[in-house]
Amino acid sequence: MSLFHNRPILTAALAVFALTTFIYYTTCAPAPPYASTMTTSSEPSLSHLQVSLSRTSNSSPPALSLVVTNTHPSTPLTLLTWNTPLDPLALQLGLVEVTPAGSDAPLPLATIKVSRKLPPGADALVTLGPGESRAQEVVLKEPIVPWKQVEGGKARVVCKGAWKAVWVGSEVSAGALERMEADEGSLSGEWETEGVEVEV
Repeated sequence: MSLFHNRPILTAALAVFALTTFIYYTTCAPAPPYASTMTTSSEPSLSHLQVSLSRTSNSSPPALSLVVTNTHPSTPLTLLTWNTPLDPLALQLGLVEVTPAGSDAPLPLATIKVSRKLPPGADALVTLGPGESRAQEVVLKEPIVPWKQVEGGKARVVCKGAWKAVWVGSEVSAGALERMEADEGSLSGEWETEGVEVEV
């Protein structure tokens, strides 16, 4: 019998083979590793930067401790300290909000504006390893905080601001520092502590 007369049988056989192969790979072949959604929850993000506020003593004026902790289990995070809980000028820049007891309006603090040299230097960066914390003490001193306007001397303190630039890892390139929050590898967003009651 010639190849011409066998062509319909050959075509049918190839079709059956193709269909069988398709069914096998769609139903029996092993699935690819389920990684995309399983790993995103552990990817470093701003949620791994925990900020806490506590009173360090009963001194007057009140002294508070601002603590930043990297809660990620395996990855260091490097942050630009400007306008963060670790900024030495946190009080003067208005990152601290003091509200007298029984009032909804915070006190008008004597804040300042600063002009900082760009790009930031190495002293403006802090790297937190997994589980590592860094703290800064903030003294709510006059005349920045007008305690004479607080009847009874009791107030509630909250600290809030924004992460200007946070990088995953312990190394930050010079180019990334120049771009800061515009760098595609940096993270930025707001932060806020829980309130603490103080008395002078």
